[in-house]
Amino acid sequence: SGGQQYCDFILDGIVVGGCEIHFLEQDDIAYLRWIYVNQELCGKGIGSRCMRALKAYLHSNGIARFDTDTALSNRVAQHYYEKNGFVNEGLTRSYYRDI
Repeated sequence: SGGQQYCDFILDGIVVGGCEIHFLEQDDIAYLRWIYVNQELCGKGIGSRCMRALKAYLHSNGIARFDTDTALSNRVAQHYYEKNGFVNEGLTRSYYRDI
């Protein structure tokens, strides 16, 4: 319970992206801090393959809930998350402010 894990996504022996997962104190909840795919691979379905693999890995390790968030202005990330099964549960107050 608790802690974090970094992982690389490897396809055909090449690192194509990565992510950072935080495991919450509740044993069955994880939070996706960030995820990326190498820029030259964007738009080729690699990101969705990585997300499916990540979700399968978490599920096989007892994670029942997987959360993330993004900036309100980051429409690209919002589309990616929704396309990959995340559900928009509303807005939270940000700790950072645009000036």
